[in-house]
Amino acid sequence: PDIYKSSNSLTDMIKSINLTWHDGDESWNQLPRQEGILSFCLGTIQKSAGFAFLGRYTDTKREKAQTNLFFADHTSDNLLRIRNAAYDFFETKSPMKIEQGEFKLAGGRIGLEIALNEEMKRAHILIDLTVYAAIFLVCALFFRSFIAGVVLTAPLILANSVAFAFMSMNNIGLSINTLPVAAIGAGVGVDFAIYLYYRTREEFDFLDSNGQDPDWYEIIVRSMCTCGKAVVFTGFTIIVPIITWYFFSEMKFQAEVGFFLSMIMGTNMLLTLIFHPMVIYIKPKFLRGSKKRSNSEVIAACTLN
Repeated sequence: PDIYKSSNSLTDMIKSINLTWHDGDESWNQLPRQEGILSFCLGTIQKSAGFAFLGRYTDTKREKAQTNLFFADHTSDNLLRIRNAAYDFFETKSPMKIEQGEFKLAGGRIGLEIALNEEMKRAHILIDLTVYAAIFLVCALFFRSFIAGVVLTAPLILANSVAFAFMSMNNIGLSINTLPVAAIGAGVGVDFAIYLYYRTREEFDFLDSNGQDPDWYEIIVRSMCTCGKAVVFTGFTIIVPIITWYFFSEMKFQAEVGFFLSMIMGTNMLLTLIFHPMVIYIKPKFLRGSKKRSNSEVIAACTLN
C-alpha cells in the first residue's frame, strides 16, 4: 500500500459502461455479474474503443486480458516485496488456475527488472570468477609462478570488495551500469603491480649480474623511487579526469562508470604502493629472475624501461 499508485484493465472500462447505462448511479459502478450485461458492455467497448486501444488490454481473439499495476518505487527491495505480495495473493486468496481460466504473472516492467536483477546476481559471480581466473592464469604464466598469480590477483578482489562495500553503505544496487565496471577495473588495475614486480626483477638481475649480494630493502627502495613514481603519475592521470564524470555528467551510466572506475583504480594504486612492497620484502622466488644477464643487457633493459 505504501508504494502502490493505481491500476488499469478492461474491468475499469466495463464498470464505466455499466455506470453510464444506469444514469450514473454509483451503486452500479461495479463489474456486472450477469453474463448478458457483461457481454453487452464488452460489445460496446469493442465497438467504440477500436482495436488499437483494446490492444493495450486484450489480444485480438479476446481470449486473454491483462491488468496493469503501477508502483512509485522500483528499488530492489520493493521489487521483491511486490513479487512476494503477488505470489502470496494467489497462495492465500485465490489459486492461479481456476475453472474459467488461469492467471499468469506476465511481468511488465517490474517483472523484467526482477528478472534482470536475478540474472545480474548470477552473472556477477560468473563474470568476476572468469576475470580473476584469466588474470591469475596470465600472471602465473608470465612470471612462471603460482605464487605470482596469487599475489597479483588477491589485491584485485580486495579492491572490488571496497567498491561493493561502498555501494552497500550508500544503498547503490547492482545494475547493468555497475556490473561491467568491476570487471573492467580489475583488468585495468592489475598492471600497476606488474610494473612494480617487473622493475624489481630488473633491479635484482642488475645486482646479481655484478656479483653483489642483493639487498632486498635497497631493491624495494629503488623500485618504488622509479616505478612507484610512474604508478602514481599514471594513476592520477587516469583517475582525476574520470572522477569528474561523477560530478559533472547528468547521465547516470557515465557518472557511475566514472566513480567506480576511479575507486577501483585508486584502491589498486594504493595497494601497489603499500601491499606489494611488503610482498617483495618476503623475497618470493619469482622475483629473482629466470637467468643471469650481462651488465650490458641489464643496462639496456633498464634504459628501455
